[in-house]
Amino acid sequence: MPSSVDPGPKCFYAIETNGFQQLNVTPAPDQQRGIHSLIVDASTCSASDYQHWDTHEFSSESVRLGNYLPTLKTGK
Repeated sequence: MPSSVDPGPKCFYAIETNGFQQLNVTPAPDQQRGIHSLIVDASTCSASDYQHWDTHEFSSESVRLGNYLPTLKTGK
């Protein structure tokens, strides 16, 4: 008998450019909330530096996010 439980999305999010998938991320169930970021290189249409911060569960994540953002280059 098929399960009636919805398994959820096959991927949480994906980036596709010109028909080619650059990134497909399915976070673990404990990482499906919070702030997610990644760097997209416009010249190559590639994604890198995936980061996740669960600022709801862990106050230290706010500090980590605050420390990360100033390290990004202008335009990223």
